[in-house]
Amino acid sequence: MKHSSLPRRILLALAGVLAALALAVGLYLNNYYHADAAAQAALASDSGVTVTPQGSTWVFAPQQPQAGLIFYPGAKVEATAYAPLLHELAQKGVLCVLVKMPGNLAILSPNAADGIATQYPDVADWYIGGHSLGGAMAASYATKHTDELDGLVLLAAYSTADLTDSGLRVYTTYGSEDGVATPGSAATVPRRVTARPQSPPRSSNSRRQMYWLSGWIFNRKGMLAFMCLWFFSAAVAYFIKGLAGFANTLVFTTILSFGTSNANISPIDLLLGYPSNLILTYKNRKKLDPA
Repeated sequence: MKHSSLPRRILLALAGVLAALALAVGLYLNNYYHADAAAQAALASDSGVTVTPQGSTWVFAPQQPQAGLIFYPGAKVEATAYAPLLHELAQKGVLCVLVKMPGNLAILSPNAADGIATQYPDVADWYIGGHSLGGAMAASYATKHTDELDGLVLLAAYSTADLTDSGLRVYTTYGSEDGVATPGSAATVPRRVTARPQSPPRSSNSRRQMYWLSGWIFNRKGMLAFMCLWFFSAAVAYFIKGLAGFANTLVFTTILSFGTSNANISPIDLLLGYPSNLILTYKNRKKLDPA
């Protein structure tokens, strides 16, 4: 029996890894929290507020806007879920721009606010805000655009950058049962920040999923380093599996354990392992002894 050449086996192993990773990413991004009927209803215009979809944003415009707010949604939450909140703010005179993020992850487009304020020259005071991961990305954006913004609004979120000398007005609110975003975790915001506890929303547990990297997912360099480690460990593990037929779990878990806990590694390894085992079994089906 003629065996496959080593380069071909390497390519097959790498192709399997990439396909499995693509499937995992696709499944992850398509599993998100959807807006309910009340949120959809808040997208309709009324006598006081005009709601207009504009590209990747929704604009909630009052008749006489007194200020503007650019809002980043939380991780894996459909952007329109925040329509009731922004519609109510617009009724109070705040022009709100709700940004739809790619993959429902603000970390993929932290500069989405670029150019929005300039589209409304009649609005003098502009704020940026967001929920959870969206709030963290909004804070990151605010620290780099202090000359363009007047303040920052954080909903169950905190800034990873020091805002003490930023000159920004900062408002933060958090759930009373929230164990992540609390006043104690927001040590870098100015002393004049207004912190107000509220009852946690029904979906308060949903935001915890984006802290599974112990908080440093908000650091873009840290996220990039983790993704590089992920791809490297998968490539090495399944290269070895392609050669030897085993040992991928040992290699994958050992390397990736330097970046995250085993609770996060096992689901990824299983998702990669099943397809590769099927491929190896199919390729060697003639060698299997039915007896």
